[in-house]
Amino acid sequence: MFQNSVSQTQSPLARFGLFRTSDLDEARSRVTQVFCDHRLEVVGRRKHVEASMHYRSVGALGIGRMSYGASVMIDPGCLQTFYLIQILRKGAEGVRTMGETVHSTHAVASVVSPSEAVTMLHHDGCEKLFVRVERAALERHCAGQLGRPLREPVVFAPRMAVDESRAAAWLRWVGWLFAELSDDRSEGSPWVDSPLLAAQIEQAGIAALLHCQPHSHQQAMKALDPGSHRLSPGFVRRAAAYLEEHAEAPVSVADVAAHVGVSTRALFLGFRKYRNTTPMKYLATVRMERVREELLQGRLAGESVGDVARRWGFCHLGHFSARYRQQFGELPSRTLGR
Repeated sequence: MFQNSVSQTQSPLARFGLFRTSDLDEARSRVTQVFCDHRLEVVGRRKHVEASMHYRSVGALGIGRMSYGASVMIDPGCLQTFYLIQILRKGAEGVRTMGETVHSTHAVASVVSPSEAVTMLHHDGCEKLFVRVERAALERHCAGQLGRPLREPVVFAPRMAVDESRAAAWLRWVGWLFAELSDDRSEGSPWVDSPLLAAQIEQAGIAALLHCQPHSHQQAMKALDPGSHRLSPGFVRRAAAYLEEHAEAPVSVADVAAHVGVSTRALFLGFRKYRNTTPMKYLATVRMERVREELLQGRLAGESVGDVARRWGFCHLGHFSARYRQQFGELPSRTLGR
């Protein structure tokens, strides 16, 4: 359950406080900086807001916690540039979009698509967590899955039942991300603070959302016949070369597929057939080789083996050492010693 994933802390994202204010105009202005311009009006008995927001971006994803401390009506029109998934921790909220009202509680989340007009009635006592997803990144990923440009926007079903199996799977992933960023360790998170790992987190979250929540392109994605793609060693070689040339960059599967001109599904099939691996596993192997090159050179400028490993996208040092030994037949410390 999503609630259990973040229950270890009473204040998710406590280290990432963005603002706290009792001024309605300031609240609207600060929220606009994260989302978009909107109309904000107090509609309940309590006329004074106590608005607050905590927020942290991870690539094309933004995660946050917010509350207004009063009943307010929010009218942004269309979000235009981002998708918004809202999960309530407590209280209730009504989200009106696509001709229906999602009565959001701890058991029902809302999903707002950027091309659809929306209004929200945020009730007094409501506190919510949210995930902001850049429209360009999500539509680029969807187009990569389809192997063609999108002819119409991706529009999600606005209601997400928290206990539905597929939605629950995505929410468990979101819960992990909130928990990781809510940890009060002073050194921060090795996952989201690394550009390479953050890019992988972004791609995983977007791919899982497209898989778990019904949307307007879902049937087209299901209808793709993997056997219809003509796979050739040529495009696999070009993809491998691209990964080797850009191993230091936060490369995604969608980037590689776009470079060689095939769908992401065709790319996966090609690597499975001709390399007996996946594109990301191949990239991990290349990055492991780059780590070894630096260790053999012995010029780490004060860095440890762990520092080099993290710089190349390997966060868990135990797993890194085991994989390094499997790939090269010795521990990384022995390579450095030689």
